[in-house]
Amino acid sequence: MSTSDQQSTDPDLARYRQGVRVFQAHAAVAAGSIALILAVNLLTNLSAGTAGEISAWWSLWALIGWSAGLGVHGLVVWLSKPASDPHDGPDVR
Repeated sequence: MSTSDQQSTDPDLARYRQGVRVFQAHAAVAAGSIALILAVNLLTNLSAGTAGEISAWWSLWALIGWSAGLGVHGLVVWLSKPASDPHDGPDVR
């Protein structure tokens, strides 16, 4: 734990920072999972000879759904930002 984290006693700021960390983990899991799903879909399509057909790319639905969920999560975290974070400089909101 750094000294800047120890000095921060504002519960809103601590909650926001935790939200950012959770969002980053969510984004990392989403990126890895979507990459794996796309790879499986690609290999399946290549072996079936259907890689040129858009209807064979079912993984796009997973990409759209997970991106929407990640976007909403990011928006919620961004909107929960406290009015002033001493590490961000001047507030522009």
